[in-house]
Amino acid sequence: MFSISRVSSIADLPSPVAICCHDAGGANLVAAWVAAAASQDFRICVDGPARTIFSNAVPRRVTEPLSAVLDGAQCLLSSSGWSSALEHQARVEAKRRGMPVLAVLDHWVNYRMRFIRDEVELLPDVLIVTDREAAAIAAATFGAACRIVMWDNSYLQSEVAKVLSYPQPVIGARAARLLIVLEPVRQDWSEGATEEAEFRALDFLLNNLAAIFADPDEVEVRLRPHPSESPAKYLPWLRRQERPRLELSEAQSLAEDIAWSDVAAGLQSYALVVALESGRRAISYLPPGAPPCSVRHAGLERLTDLIGMAS
Repeated sequence: MFSISRVSSIADLPSPVAICCHDAGGANLVAAWVAAAASQDFRICVDGPARTIFSNAVPRRVTEPLSAVLDGAQCLLSSSGWSSALEHQARVEAKRRGMPVLAVLDHWVNYRMRFIRDEVELLPDVLIVTDREAAAIAAATFGAACRIVMWDNSYLQSEVAKVLSYPQPVIGARAARLLIVLEPVRQDWSEGATEEAEFRALDFLLNNLAAIFADPDEVEVRLRPHPSESPAKYLPWLRRQERPRLELSEAQSLAEDIAWSDVAAGLQSYALVVALESGRRAISYLPPGAPPCSVRHAGLERLTDLIGMAS
């Protein structure tokens, strides 16, 4: 009999395990666990950014419709994105079937809203986190409503290993390199703005490179779009820039881009944590007036602080 009190890793889940993911953050975590448990019986339903993530991490696993994935499964493991309804639908249907439900909390924000659709909240039986900060936030948010467990972050470990497998940069041997990890801003922090927040933040970053680099005009800058966005979104902005050595990334993986870089900048992307753990400087370029950066890592720098130090 499956007990939710003993789930220290994906290996503890009873097979077959139904997997359902959509958004990139949680999908990265779940796909890494699935890849590490090759002998386990998984039934996978993925869509959106998660489809590409799973095809890369576990190429021999085939995605199926949600109903087929749940048929005969002993439990459901889902991510908990808020940009789609797929994972929520999976949890609703699994609960209706009397199936144990586990959900992964990636990042450190918007925990409660992940489980609310049409003003109705449906919580899983188990919440899975990968660090103590996330566990504390989950406990403060949900109390004793569901069990909270911590699993190893196989995704982070794997990404750092990939970065370090590339030749590492030699400081001073060439111009400095800045990787900008882009992400959509779903809720603008400024009412009535005439330009999207993503582009206002990018302008803020490029206008203040002197707070980061000794020779800002010589810096090579590469933009890496978020998995949920089309690179075409940023082409009009790029065409307006007069700066040389500014390009969209053509790298196949985040690890390749981080290995290329000396410094990574983002709003509050988890890629900043990967960069930090890989030995790079990582900077949040959220501009003044934006909410505080939600990334919980002691090494993360804030551009607003650097400007204050440089002035």
